[in-house]
Amino acid sequence: MKRALSLGAALFSRSSTAALRRVAVLHLHRDVCDVAVVGGGIVGLATARELILRHPNLTFTLLEKERELARHQSGRNSGVIHSGVYYTPGSLKARLCVSGAALAYDYFDKKNIPYKKCGKGIMAVDSPHTGIVDWRAVCLSYAADFQQAGGSIRTMFTVSDIKPAAQSPPQSSDGLKYPIIIRSSEGEEVRCRFVLTCGGLYADRLSEISGCSAEPRIVPFRGDYLVLKPEKNYLIKGNIYPALDRDGNLVDDFVFDGGVGELGSRVLHVRNAPSPAATSSLAIGMAIADELEARFAL
Repeated sequence: MKRALSLGAALFSRSSTAALRRVAVLHLHRDVCDVAVVGGGIVGLATARELILRHPNLTFTLLEKERELARHQSGRNSGVIHSGVYYTPGSLKARLCVSGAALAYDYFDKKNIPYKKCGKGIMAVDSPHTGIVDWRAVCLSYAADFQQAGGSIRTMFTVSDIKPAAQSPPQSSDGLKYPIIIRSSEGEEVRCRFVLTCGGLYADRLSEISGCSAEPRIVPFRGDYLVLKPEKNYLIKGNIYPALDRDGNLVDDFVFDGGVGELGSRVLHVRNAPSPAATSSLAIGMAIADELEARFAL
């Protein structure tokens, strides 16, 4: 069980409030775009941000099923900035975490996002580079970057279908320039050239929608962390973690998948990204952007 300090509580409250004041999700109902990114968690936001910064001449829309961004695990966690001490040296998981943490600290400084480098105690091992931050505030900052670069964000858009377009939309002069239709459960449609899904716990469902295999299945589980009462803050000055139990067979690599037929050449599903996804988010976004560019020759 993770034990996080109460020193994070005030930090989270201040940074989330400030971020919400800075970020207003604009409901620009763009019905066509070059690339649609499905998923408004930290992986989807970091990747959308990376893609639009690399390709400012393309149009991007991010689709999120909730009313607000980062309402699931991206915004409900212990807030830890991991150092990578848990992970096998040289592994992809460790490399992404170390580079992601360095990128994250630099990003926080540039964006004036408050954080605290409080260290972590893992039994007899000390990890001084571990910190805490409000990851939801970070998500909202990624969203602001994306929008300022010209990206469109549509919330309350629950994807129910992804399919090839049979014909061009009415009164369109573009023909089938945007050959993929993404339909919401409310009947709304977005047409695009390419689709990237970063669905987190819904990754398997989004993949099945476009005809992919049901495997690998998402098996959700809950992690707990404790926060000290304010009057007991003097007892501990850093995060405390239990010793690592390495039993089990978790997937520590990227798992990418595509659709079938015409969809297969235009859809990329991120079915798994190495944890810790928040700490590694900027590095993960770069890796997914590389994969998308290689597959679709953007």
